[in-house]
Amino acid sequence: MDKAKKVLEYGCGKAYYYKEKFKIQGKIVPPLKEYWGVNINLYDPCYEKFSKFPKAKVDLSICIDVLEHIPQEDIDKNTQLVPGIDGQKMSKSYDNIIPIFGDEKFIKKQIMSIVTDSTPVDQPKDLNSPLYKLFTLFLTEKEKKVLENKFLSPGLQYGKVKQDFFDVVMEYFRPFRDKRAYLSNNMDYVLDHLNSGSEKATLVADQIISKVRSATGLKYFDK
Repeated sequence: MDKAKKVLEYGCGKAYYYKEKFKIQGKIVPPLKEYWGVNINLYDPCYEKFSKFPKAKVDLSICIDVLEHIPQEDIDKNTQLVPGIDGQKMSKSYDNIIPIFGDEKFIKKQIMSIVTDSTPVDQPKDLNSPLYKLFTLFLTEKEKKVLENKFLSPGLQYGKVKQDFFDVVMEYFRPFRDKRAYLSNNMDYVLDHLNSGSEKATLVADQIISKVRSATGLKYFDK
């Protein structure tokens, strides 16, 4: 990006972040055109305003459609870390994950192993605990308030909360687990859809790649 003077953004959507300031973790970021200081050509075949492919030659093609489609008010929420059962960032390399498609007994074992402190039952509990943070990921605002009140009131037992959390996790992911089990037992169906999707994607990709090569001066790949 440092040496690029002209950029093609493929999949720009409504291009909000190129035109307006936005906030990330409390910091105001200027519009990307201003922040990067480059000439940006916007293209998105699914958005009429930018559906015409730019003819200008460019130095670099990029795609930040993931950022574009996250509502501004959700950026801070989406950049937060999900804690593992030991309180660190959830990661396979830390061996602290809750495998949503794993064996049900193992999922329960992991959830029951979530690290908690030794606060007595008759005292309020810590809202910064990994158990509380994980549980609230599956709750509505009203349900979060109920859980918060339970944590801040005497009498809460971590074992009961973990069991409740396990029940919520299993119920939430049940449709996805059932679908995965069905697909695993019907691989012919899966392969047929993959092949069909591949053929459709190839037709579209060939057209887009040709335009990108032309815009970036890589037409020597074309016959």
